Amino acid sequence: MSNLYFGWHNNFEAWYDKRLNVNHFIVFGCLGYVHVPKEHRKKLDPKSEPCIFIGYYEIIKSYRLYNLKTHKVVISRDVIFYEGRAWGHKK
Repeated sequence: MSNLYFGWHNNFEAWYDKRLNVNHFIVFGCLGYVHVPKEHRKKLDPKSEPCIFIGYYEIIKSYRLYNLKTHKVVISRDVIFYEGRAWGHKK
């Protein structure tokens, strides 16, 4: 029997009898700014670098991002996301 037979939308709702909250999900490919710690910057260097969100890191609660300046994958928890902007937009 499928879940639709019982009137539920997914297994989480059937088991816990409440809606699944997905507000913490982030849009794939959105623009984000990663904080650069004091130890890795000089006095006049910017405090953040632009990156692209590429996923979640499985081992610790953090984000995987592609750094647009260094062209490397960065893992960080200190990120500000702009989900309305994609990395290719010029607005």
